[in-house]
Amino acid sequence: MIVIHDYKPTWPQEFEVIRASLLKVLGASALRIDHIGSTSVPGLGAKDVIDIQITVPALRPEIRQSLIEAGYDVTPHVMLGFHVQYGIIVDKTGDTACPSGVSCSDRDIELGIEGQYHFAPSRPLDAWLGLGLGYELERETLTVAGQSQDYSLEGPQYLKLQGGADFRVSGVMTVGPFLSFSLAEYTKATNNGQSSDIPSAALHEWLTLGVKGTFKIGG
Repeated sequence: MIVIHDYKPTWPQEFEVIRASLLKVLGASALRIDHIGSTSVPGLGAKDVIDIQITVPALRPEIRQSLIEAGYDVTPHVMLGFHVQYGIIVDKTGDTACPSGVSCSDRDIELGIEGQYHFAPSRPLDAWLGLGLGYELERETLTVAGQSQDYSLEGPQYLKLQGGADFRVSGVMTVGPFLSFSLAEYTKATNNGQSSDIPSAALHEWLTLGVKGTFKIGG
């Protein structure tokens, strides 16, 4: 859904702030920086998005790189970044079930890089798909009769597929639900501080449903 806002007198000031930032990044490479689109027309209602046109002699690689390093998107549909995920593991059964009389606390932490494609980045509701990889750490604490024992498994995450929807709460922050499938392998085990390699490591999968927040830095 496209939302048309009444004209905001602050739009020209917002443009000037962005223009000053772009001039600092591009310097003499920017021949012109113009406020275009509906928000540039006084009194006209528009989407609350400042459209800007930059005129350069040629779109050289160093100009693209300068904009990327300053936090500007090459295309708003594609996002590259880091992801951190924390999950609580529940409902273990069979050989992995918590023993009777023992309190178990199990959590999973993931760190990695990810690329996402956003279908409607300028709209209040934006559906997206993601692909990434990283490193996974599962930690479990067993407590019995007041005594605790820590155990952990860790290893590379070879594949992470995600999909979800982002609700925009500000110009730099979105929040929304997601569903992910990951394929990883535990290669190292630690028991009360003593670590060892796992000789016969096997692949495992996770199916995760959750809520995520995204922060855009520098744009």
